[in-house]
Amino acid sequence: MVAWLAITAAFSIVLGAIMSRVHGWVPGVFPEAASYPYLDALTTVMSLVAMWLMARKHIESWIYWIVVDAIGIWLYFVKDVRFISLLYVVLLALAIRGLVDWRSARLRMQ
Repeated sequence: MVAWLAITAAFSIVLGAIMSRVHGWVPGVFPEAASYPYLDALTTVMSLVAMWLMARKHIESWIYWIVVDAIGIWLYFVKDVRFISLLYVVLLALAIRGLVDWRSARLRMQ
């Protein structure tokens, strides 16, 4: 898990640095600077890592999803995109349920 956290941190920093400067490189495509480039990068990278972990059936994937959803709730609420924030509330509930179900299934198997 430490390796996945290190990979997440490294790629998030790199992607965040790129996204914080992309409006200067391609102003025609990105006329405004990103409002939260590092936080957006973190949620993107965490989502990719969570999908990878889930495909490999690691229970830690649900922890990643819970963190991504919690950040998403706050981020979209602050950006005044309240409907998407509400969607992340639903996704958070699903992630918590997934974690609980996977843990109980693991306990039944032992």
